[in-house]
Amino acid sequence: MLNDASTQAALDLHSAVARAAVAARAAAAREPFELRELSALQNTYPGWAISRSRDESGRQRWLAVYGGPLTDEMQAANAATTILESDAVTLAATLAWQSALVGSMSVAHQPSASPPAGRRNCRVSPP
Repeated sequence: MLNDASTQAALDLHSAVARAAVAARAAAAREPFELRELSALQNTYPGWAISRSRDESGRQRWLAVYGGPLTDEMQAANAATTILESDAVTLAATLAWQSALVGSMSVAHQPSASPPAGRRNCRVSPP
């Protein structure tokens, strides 16, 4: 015969299992979307090695590692070689800023380079 304490424990266990099942279904539904995000980032920023993983507590982490040379000028401008963010959108914003920073320096070193029409004296601000 079950007493009130054992009945409550069984209900608590059942509730915990149900919450875990909902969380597992939600995670499985997000997986294809996150793979598309990863692919889009990799295609948009080919100069960066981009991956995603989970930290020791299970939180998602998005990592980008710059594959090109980092000059002293780029280091002085705080260009990063490694970026770690918690989601794809934040990583994309940071990569856009870093790519603009590195790209502007690469173009600036080419003697025949000039800014595109309408883009002279344009500043890019970090996100």
